[in-house]
Amino acid sequence: MSGVELEAAVGLISGIIAIIQAVKQISDNVKDAANLPEAFREMGKRLPIVLSTLQIAQSQIERNADEESCHAMNAVMTNCNSNLKTEQLRRIFDAVARSPDASRIECYRKAVRQWSKGKLVEVLAKDMIEDVRVLAMNRSIRAATKAQVAEFLKAIEDLANIEPSLSDGSSFNQHHYGSGDNIGGNKHEGNSCH
Repeated sequence: MSGVELEAAVGLISGIIAIIQAVKQISDNVKDAANLPEAFREMGKRLPIVLSTLQIAQSQIERNADEESCHAMNAVMTNCNSNLKTEQLRRIFDAVARSPDASRIECYRKAVRQWSKGKLVEVLAKDMIEDVRVLAMNRSIRAATKAQVAEFLKAIEDLANIEPSLSDGSSFNQHHYGSGDNIGGNKHEGNSCH
């Protein structure tokens, strides 16, 4: 295997690990905040196993750099990265963490529309955990024990069954015909979302 392929594989997983570490830090800072949907707390509980599994996979790739393991890791992580699940999660968590308690849900709604094409935190988290589970189970990487795989499956099931962080009726459409302001926030007090 060429050094370039190995560097690409390690660089890809390192970037995803860095983003997930940032999400974990934000999650830890807001886990007790008011008006935070339960999906944020549930996802926060799952981040340590995601991080440790990715770090084990990275270590495995660095130690046993063969073509099969790099291709397996690149395929799964490219899927994770191409959908930008990790970056979308970071942006959403960041927007919600920086918002005042009273407007947290509205800021979350705007962040979901802006950065994840309407995918809620629990859906992004479930998809990301599934990607990491697939990577961890790959025979050439072997980054998870049976107990960890079971924990991934439980996390995926829990996130799939959690109450939606935004209800269907919580979104709105705003149409503007004619002149004048068309602002999603309060015209007089400004938009409180960052």
